[in-house]
Amino acid sequence: MKYKLIKTQRVGAPKAIYQVVDESGKVISQRVSARVYVACSINGDYYFGRMDLVGKGDYASMLQRVKNFLKDPEGWFRNYARTQLAPSIREEFLAEKLDPKNLEAAIAHQKEVLEGLTIAYLE
Repeated sequence: MKYKLIKTQRVGAPKAIYQVVDESGKVISQRVSARVYVACSINGDYYFGRMDLVGKGDYASMLQRVKNFLKDPEGWFRNYARTQLAPSIREEFLAEKLDPKNLEAAIAHQKEVLEGLTIAYLE
């Protein structure tokens, strides 16, 4: 599906309305700002003021995190438990997260996050 960023300048106001819309014209996300943007993620979490900044910074970190998770979900959880959790709770955490039902839910959620990171460009 294609998305686009539309800017509407409000009359007499310094702030503009930025809306991400899909092919059918449905508004996916919206932001009111005095700043100038050229692109954003369709979920509205990341806005870019210049073309050379698209896909960099916090956005790039989040995108990489999601891709790493989807590449190897079990390995991602094991690494997280090993590096971020106290030894006393690692086994319980892994037992819960690696349960097939919970693992499928986590994968589905990360796929939704990945879709939300799709870039919409200003028309």
